[in-house]
Amino acid sequence: MTGFPARSTGQTVRAVLFDTFGTVVDWRSGISAAVRAFAAGRALALDPERFADAWRAQYQPSLERVRSGQRPYVSLDTLHRENLDTVLRSQDLDPAAFAPGELTSLATAWHYLPPWPDSVEGIGQIKRDFIVGPLSNGTTALLVDMARAAGLPWDVILGSDISRAYKPSPDAYRKPAALLGLDPGEVMLAAAHHSDLDGARRAGLATAFIARPAEYGPGQVSDLTASGDWDLTATSITDLARQLRDDLPRDERRDH
Repeated sequence: MTGFPARSTGQTVRAVLFDTFGTVVDWRSGISAAVRAFAAGRALALDPERFADAWRAQYQPSLERVRSGQRPYVSLDTLHRENLDTVLRSQDLDPAAFAPGELTSLATAWHYLPPWPDSVEGIGQIKRDFIVGPLSNGTTALLVDMARAAGLPWDVILGSDISRAYKPSPDAYRKPAALLGLDPGEVMLAAAHHSDLDGARRAGLATAFIARPAEYGPGQVSDLTASGDWDLTATSITDLARQLRDDLPRDERRDH
């Protein structure tokens, strides 16, 4: 198998695994569209983008309650559904006022988010020379649904329900590597978030930053450019694919 020599780990990268929400898929436009349709069908006066931002803002606090041991591991689907109730109440809407299954159906919108325009092509290019898959806080079922809906050409899908750990906990990075039969240093995390990359580096993985300056809409102020000494910095997944191939010896490229 071919590989990329990572200066940070001193090992050859065999697998490139990706953060999904924000890095591979555009959660904000996907969730906004789902909220817009939900509100229109029920004559609710909701701002879809602001609702999506508020829902996402509950993400890390809910994960931290699991990471800190305040509550046992529960799936991201459970957290998304609980967080939806929280946001509805902040909008003076009673979750109990909706028919059974309505809110569960809305929460499954996180399974069917649109990919960024470069994601499918870029992952396909990287797949020629590396194992590719998600390294996400999503469940295996969520990530399978996402892959099928978005056409993501993963080799392997290992959700957080397998590692039972949420990033940036070390096990969230190390267990997928172990399940692939690889050392942490033989795995690269590609992500648009510096906190995720910091966690991966502490766990011994190689790192690649992919800029997604539109993830949070026009008001985004963080993760606009690389702020760490990552192994690679890219403007898109196709750009990352090009850089990875440029660093491979010509006789190791699959299409040489």
